[in-house]
Formats: sequence, C-alpha cells, structure tokens
Amino acid sequence: MGDLVVTEKQKMLAGELYVATGEELAADARHVAEWMDKYNASIARTQREADHPRDPAQRRAGLELGRPVGIGANVWIGAAAIILPGITVGDDAIIGAGAVVTRDVRPGATVVGNPAKERHA
Repeated sequence: MGDLVVTEKQKMLAGELYVATGEELAADARHVAEWMDKYNASIARTQREADHPRDPAQRRAGLELGRPVGIGANVWIGAAAIILPGITVGDDAIIGAGAVVTRDVRPGATVVGNPAKERHA
C-alpha cells in the first residue's frame, strides 16, 4: 500500500491539528471571502429571522413573524453564537462563542455571555 497524502484541509476536517496554508485552503478562503462580501452587503436589508408571537392563542395557531437581523461589515461571530430576531450588530463588532445576543450591538463592541453583555477592554 502506498503512502496516503493527507492535505491540511483533510486534517482540519478530521479535527486534527493543521497548518492553515496551501492552495486548497487559500482557494476556500477566497471563495468564502467573496461569499461574505455578497452576504454582508445585503443581510441588513433582506435577512429576516422567525420570531413567535407572545400571545399564546397566536402561537397555538402556528403563527410566527419575520423580524430583520442586521449584521454589519467585518463582524466576527464566534461558534454557536445565537443572534435573536430583530437584532442589529454594528460594523467591526465581535460576538463571543456561545453568546446569546438579545440586544443590539454597537459598532466595534465585543459582547460575550448569556445574555451577551459588552466586555470592556
């Protein structure tokens, strides 16, 4: 049996340590950057998230509503963060991993926790 070639991307996908270099990962990064440019340009105007009425009778009827979610430019959203419907996240903000964002986030702010609160440097 010949040696198996394991790429850095294969290591990454397998949950192993990897080096974030090489053409395969660079091409993926370019593709994601192009996609994010398009996504960030339109999300604040078009993205809506489902929300549920507070009235029990309306919920029993299966009603829900769409509320806008705005994500600014150059925002970092950590893994497993939740941004609730109706929230706007300003440009250059950072949302910590696992944060539950229940209020708007001002530009440049870092928020962490549940509920997410601004962390001051």
